Amino acid sequence: MLRQRPSSTSGAASAAFETEALALLDRLYAAALRLTRNEADAEDLVQDTYLRAFRSADQFQPGTNLRGWLFTILHNTFLNQRRDRSRDLVDADSDAVEQAAEPADRAATPEDVLIRNTMDADLRAALDDLPDAFRTAVWLRDVEQFSYDEIARIVQVPLGTVMSRISRGRRQLHDLLVARSERFARRSGGAGGETPGSGV
Repeated sequence: MLRQRPSSTSGAASAAFETEALALLDRLYAAALRLTRNEADAEDLVQDTYLRAFRSADQFQPGTNLRGWLFTILHNTFLNQRRDRSRDLVDADSDAVEQAAEPADRAATPEDVLIRNTMDADLRAALDDLPDAFRTAVWLRDVEQFSYDEIARIVQVPLGTVMSRISRGRRQLHDLLVARSERFARRSGGAGGETPGSGV
């Protein structure tokens, strides 16, 4: 997935930086998939993120939060790509739009396995139904375990906005899960032996 990186650093420091950065590949891909909701776009986003990170490796301060630094690059790269695509967009094929709006259901990737181990299907689906800003904030806090301050730096919004998005996102997530549970209960109840209109 990743091409040869540009040589911006050298020697042991470069190798150590690369090893530590690439160890976070699955985490970045999981976040990219939540942002793009498309496997191919997620792969492109992660590749662009690493290319930018390797080009700017000399700007990273060893001993600081590499994961937060990479997630910031990922988020900014995603926003830039979305901005560029919206400028170029003249027509939208409705089938492509519907397909992009739904998570791809393909063969399991390492990210899929990770998510399936930590979330059930209803929670994954509800999380994907959240608006982008809320989904990102909830994902970074509850799955990636970033602090509120770290999330504010990653998405570049004030701390209060982060707290509001997480609070509202969790509330919407709860409501979506309750609605799914109620729909499931109605379907299960309807499948029972009772006939509609039977006497009391």
